[in-house]
Amino acid sequence: MRILTRKTMPYFRIIVLLFTIILTSVIKLSAQVSVTATVGTLGPTTYTTLSASFAAINSGTHGGVININITGNTTEPGATTALLRSATPSTYTSITVKPSGGNWSINGTATANRAIVELAGADNVTIDGDDPATAGTRNLTIGFATAANTISAVVRVSSNSTTGSDGADNNTIRNCNLIGPRTAVTDVTITYGINMSNYSTTNLSNGGATSVNNSFDNNYITRCNNAIHCLGLTGVPHTSLKIKNNVIGDGTAGGNVIRGILLSFASSAIGATAPIVSGNDIQAGDPGNTNYLGQAIGIEVGNNTFGIQIFNNNIHNIRKPANGYAIGILVSGAGTADGISIYNNFIRDIAGAQQSTTYATNSGSYGILFTGGATNVSINHNTILLQSSNVTQTVANYLSACINTNVNGVRIVSMQNNILLNTDASTNAYCVYTTNNPNISGGTINNNDYYVSSGKIGFYNALTHTTLAAWRTATGKDGNGYNVNPNFISATDLHLIPSIGSLLESGGATGTGVTLDIDGQTRPGPTNVNG
Repeated sequence: MRILTRKTMPYFRIIVLLFTIILTSVIKLSAQVSVTATVGTLGPTTYTTLSASFAAINSGTHGGVININITGNTTEPGATTALLRSATPSTYTSITVKPSGGNWSINGTATANRAIVELAGADNVTIDGDDPATAGTRNLTIGFATAANTISAVVRVSSNSTTGSDGADNNTIRNCNLIGPRTAVTDVTITYGINMSNYSTTNLSNGGATSVNNSFDNNYITRCNNAIHCLGLTGVPHTSLKIKNNVIGDGTAGGNVIRGILLSFASSAIGATAPIVSGNDIQAGDPGNTNYLGQAIGIEVGNNTFGIQIFNNNIHNIRKPANGYAIGILVSGAGTADGISIYNNFIRDIAGAQQSTTYATNSGSYGILFTGGATNVSINHNTILLQSSNVTQTVANYLSACINTNVNGVRIVSMQNNILLNTDASTNAYCVYTTNNPNISGGTINNNDYYVSSGKIGFYNALTHTTLAAWRTATGKDGNGYNVNPNFISATDLHLIPSIGSLLESGGATGTGVTLDIDGQTRPGPTNVNG
């Protein structure tokens, strides 16, 4: 054994000091999460993962107003720690998670039925990916570093009971890049970008109970089956949900989604607590020609979703190349979906398999499709363009429709000022297709533009109607309707060319309650159909 002497002691102290400095530096380099609080341990306290900071908050280490800065890339555990509501021992009032000092990633692994970031009954949490000091608005990426065939989600916002007593309320996910683990467009394993459900470590598809006032805004969501999936429960639905300004799908086989947005049991009444879906840019399905299970859908309204407003969305390139239909907006709920309002949307390039001359679930292209009952429906100021696309065609004269009310029990009270253009190369290409007269007979249907190249204006009273005059006679509607080929800026920009006048620039119906167009500009009222 070597004995420390006065001569060797200084060298030993230097070695210890250097070791301490190196160790401290390593710890700092691996501590990518910094927490400050106003109660408990004030910090800044550093952690290596967001999950570890959530565990500390759950235990009451940090409380009050909590700020979590992501200062480097993290690798989260597969069995992550879910943030719980503030209840003993935790004492927080609000939590904000933001990147700081650059573009950072919260990386996860594909553990079955789990998410990278989990809120289980947690309230007043904001995950904001915008670092004002860094260029761009989405400086935080939450995603799977590698793809895997595992049921999982990127972010989960869950109730922690089935009775509505522990919902996840007042949470915001915004300005984030969210990347799922789907391996390819043919991967049918259910994966999610944002999942709203009831918390479970064994099931991601449980309905969630009464989560109030959540907002998902300006996120870029790719590489998953379902980009935003909000599933409530009978009697305890979600309320005041806002899904706005998100970019969903990237138009590639590797990065696209299969379904953009699904809401089911998302409200119980028409009014202020009803969901809003607006300003989203959505593309879904396979941009190539690969078959896969499931349907390609932009926005789906499921069971018992009252008063939903769907407006100012750009829904495009929805493709189901074989054995299935492609749909811009689908109303599918078996329960009551009362008071739906669909307005100011651009819907184009919807391409489903071309396998049937009549309605079939394995075929067809539809801008707006109803397969479930819905009453008090308004469809105003939308522009829908269907055009032939390179998908599997096994029959000639396949069915497609800009608007298809395929079932009984749909009641449209207002369908006005829509531009419906169907240039599919089929004699069964329709602007409007309804199999039940009361679906539209009691509504105000007027000032719409109908144009087809090979098909029919409409299907009504079990008959086809090839001209606007025949449609007017059969329905008693659209006395001020039009049969004009619109002058769009391009096949991908459905604004009308301002310098080219047409009948679509005059005679628009008033009384729709829509005062702004898709660009947020004041409508000129009766002088403009399309706005």
